[in-house]
Amino acid sequence: MSASQAERRGFESHRPLPCTVQFGARIVSGALSGAAVGGGGSSLLGGLVAGVVGAVVGTLGGAAVRSRLGKAFGRDLPAALIEDAIAIGGAILVVGLLQ
Repeated sequence: MSASQAERRGFESHRPLPCTVQFGARIVSGALSGAAVGGGGSSLLGGLVAGVVGAVVGTLGGAAVRSRLGKAFGRDLPAALIEDAIAIGGAILVVGLLQ
């Protein structure tokens, strides 16, 4: 089940809340991912910090954009699909720039 499906079905809390376990998990995941990418270029700490910042900005910014899109469409599904496409495209772009 994708994150957007879980959110729509009520299995997970609203993701922007900083006190949630899901938000903390996103930060930890971002830190580990950033450290892994940065460690390959001898910048472990820089990658870790960038990963944390990216996780926070991505979570809060993505939630804000998705909320606005959901209101504009009157439904969440188109907003969720657009958000996912932007996230995937952004990840591909970032990884491509690092190579």
